[in-house]
Amino acid sequence: MLIRNTKNLKDKFFEKIQKTDSCWFWLGYIDKNGYGRLSYDYHHIRMNRYSYEIHKGEVPQGMLVCHTCDNPRCVNPDHLFLGTHKDNVQDMINKNRRFKLQLGGKPPITKELIASIRLALANKIKKTVIKSRYNVCISTIRNIEMCRGRYKNESN
Repeated sequence: MLIRNTKNLKDKFFEKIQKTDSCWFWLGYIDKNGYGRLSYDYHHIRMNRYSYEIHKGEVPQGMLVCHTCDNPRCVNPDHLFLGTHKDNVQDMINKNRRFKLQLGGKPPITKELIASIRLALANKIKKTVIKSRYNVCISTIRNIEMCRGRYKNESN
């Protein structure tokens, strides 16, 4: 659903970005995942998504607005593209970004951890239980679930 394209919201958007030669950095509120957000008309709007909509058009339901620059604060429409969750995970894998330490000092993903999480998923254990048991984020569990056999450490 296209966010209302009011002059006031557009003005707020352009007031809070810093353009560089490549990225356009959101200078306003940043959420825990590093994405720019703005509350407007009782909606919490992710700024990369809003930038895509005002520059390129509506985001179809179920699609994500992904970054070619891998900078969640970036709102440069030239750096934004549409994709599914699976596309976004595959992009992360292709760019070898999947083994960075997670926020909060959590451990890197090992092939043993991947195998344990896959076994827990196969046994229908809830993701919230897996999260607590293995000290990983829900997004990590989803990524492991979606990318069967594609994690670099699994082939070692």
